[in-house]
Order: sequence, then structure tokens, then C-alpha cells
Amino acid sequence: MHEGKQHDYVLITAAYNEEEHISGTIESVLAQTRQPVKWVIVSDGSTDLTDSIVCKYAAMTSIIMFLRKQKEQNTTPFISKVKALHMGYAAVKGTPYEFIGTLDADITLGSDYYRKILSRFDLEPRLGIAGGFIYEKHTGRFQNRRFNTSMSVAGAIQLFRRECYDEIGGYHFARYGGEDTICEILARMKGWRTHAFSDIIVFHHKTGATKRGAIGDAIRKGKLDYALGSHGLYEILKCVRRLWASPFFIGALTRFMSFMWSTIQRHERDIPEYVVKFTQQEQRARIKHLFFRR
Repeated sequence: MHEGKQHDYVLITAAYNEEEHISGTIESVLAQTRQPVKWVIVSDGSTDLTDSIVCKYAAMTSIIMFLRKQKEQNTTPFISKVKALHMGYAAVKGTPYEFIGTLDADITLGSDYYRKILSRFDLEPRLGIAGGFIYEKHTGRFQNRRFNTSMSVAGAIQLFRRECYDEIGGYHFARYGGEDTICEILARMKGWRTHAFSDIIVFHHKTGATKRGAIGDAIRKGKLDYALGSHGLYEILKCVRRLWASPFFIGALTRFMSFMWSTIQRHERDIPEYVVKFTQQEQRARIKHLFFRR
């Protein structure tokens, strides 16, 4: 296997009430065969033991820097998270690095995860965002998350080439989430490639649907799809594909109805019109490939 060069990378984590999982996340990063030169963990106003857990590890290693951000009233969790990431980014500006990544506080990694990902960047100079495949627990064991695709890297584990991150301006605010998707759209607009590698896996211990409830999550995702400029036909195909995902039928229907309501109401989108046009152009190309490939 191609081992790759000895690249320096930094990590940023925005954590809110993650006392149950954050120790495992920290242990898995500290066990990496190729460790980050700096890891800024920002507590996004946590009210549980998250802060004390992180501080304990920060006292043990100079790699970890702990910061705390106060919660703001009338701010969505997604915007608050991006503000925490911006705070972490500001803290690493004086650190030399070639790659910058985000890591959610409920993820655990194999000990050679970052070594493998960095080696893939060496193989392709225009690879701008990379990561592995998310595995989540179903019926008592971890399985490949449904709807993982090689084109899209989960925001929980995105690793950026620094030039790509700087060129797209890092993470942008998004009311319903999808800040990771916006990064990928902007990266591809600027000629970078985004790729999730199915042979490199990570373990996700807590899902958004668990926290919000399945129906609430479906409503949010419909609003999100509209806010990120999804084409109507693409949205239909996406929801049809999800008809058999739990909660069966009702989840996909709720998502589509939420999307249509936002469309009818002409709600404000989270991206400029020229980015919407690029997104829909990509989606039309995927639809064409789906129906007309040989």
C-alpha cells in the first residue's frame, strides 16, 4: 500500500453534551499512528461533563486545546455548531499544517485511519475533501450506513486539503444543517474532487435522528434539501429510494412534503443562486447517467 508522505494536519471538534462518547473519540485520535499536530475541541455550551472530560485529556497532551463557547439564544444548533468550528479554525491559524479536518465527538476511528486518508491525498493532487464510510449500529452491530456514497464525505469526518478549505472559505452557515454539503458543492465548483472511501470505515455512535426523532428529522431534511437547491425531480428520486428506510414510507413522504412546502412558500435558500444552478446541473447529470448509462 502507498504509505504517503509525513503530512501535518489539524482537527477541529464542536462538542455539545457528548459526555457519553467523547472519551472514546479522544482515545481513538490519540491512538492514531499519525497524530494531528493540533486538535481544538470547542465545547458549544455543554451542560454535562463534556468540558471536564476534555480538560482532563488536554492536561495530558499538548495536542489538545480546549475552548468553550457560550450558547446563544435564538440560534439554531447548526449555526451554533458552525460558529464553534470557526472558533476552532481561528485557534489553529498560527499552526503550520497541510490538511484540516472536522471530527464529531461521537466518532471512533481505527488507529491507522488518518494515515490511510492522507495517503489517498498523495495519489490525487486535486482531491480536496476526503474521508471514510460511516458505520452505524443496527440490530446490535455496526453496519455500513444506508445511502453512503463515494461522492459525499460525511461532515463528521471531513478532511480538507488546506488550499481547498481556504478557497471555499471554510464552513458556511446553514439553518437546517448541511454545512458539510455546502463545502463539497463549493469545492467541486472550484475544480476539486470529493471522495469517501468505502474501504476505510469509522464508527458513528449517535445519530441526528435519534436526537430529533424520525419525523422531525424528515421534516428538517426536506427543508434542508430545498435550502441547498435540490432539483424537484432529483428530490422525488431521492425520496423514492428512501421509501423503505425507517420509518417506512412515512419518513420519505414527510421529507418530500416538507421540501414541497418550502418550494411553494419560496423560502429563502442557504446558498446563492449561482450555487443552486451548479447543484441542479450536477443533479441533472446524475439523473441522466442513472437512466441512460449503458
